[in-house]
Amino acid sequence: MDLFKHPKYIPGKLCYLSREDAVILFKNVFEKFAGFAGEKETIAIYLAHCALETGTFAVGLHNWNWGNTRCNIDKLKEDQYFTMFRCNEVINGKIIWYNPGELGSVFEAFQTPEDGLYNHFRFIIKERYWGAWESALAGNPVQYVKKLKEGGYFTADLNRYTNTFISLYYQFLKELDK
Repeated sequence: MDLFKHPKYIPGKLCYLSREDAVILFKNVFEKFAGFAGEKETIAIYLAHCALETGTFAVGLHNWNWGNTRCNIDKLKEDQYFTMFRCNEVINGKIIWYNPGELGSVFEAFQTPEDGLYNHFRFIIKERYWGAWESALAGNPVQYVKKLKEGGYFTADLNRYTNTFISLYYQFLKELDK
């Protein structure tokens, strides 16, 4: 199957948002999604997670996909789209590269930053990541990362991912204090 001709394919586009605008967006979308305002620790956890997954927003987000979540093209919903971009993941300690057109390069795509972020929150409350959601609500960044790893969210080394995550978490806590 030629994935570039799939009716749900959207060509890749890098989308940009400043850190300041990302902080405001996270607060607003989280409150809309959860039905209550998130504590600063919770918001900092989600900002750190998305920043780590997307290169701290500076390199752009692929079609507003805040968590670089992959997409199963066989299970697309009516209003769901995908894009493709060159990427890699660590499998059994080895870096594997995927090029557009290969299934490993298929990611969810969104039309607006709000849609992408809302979907990211919806993704994290799935059963396999429920412990991460609870850890974020409790303001526990280390447990959040551990639960993501247990659910299979990322393939990178846990200690390295955690160290980078915690560094970003404290940066965002400082920004949220302003």
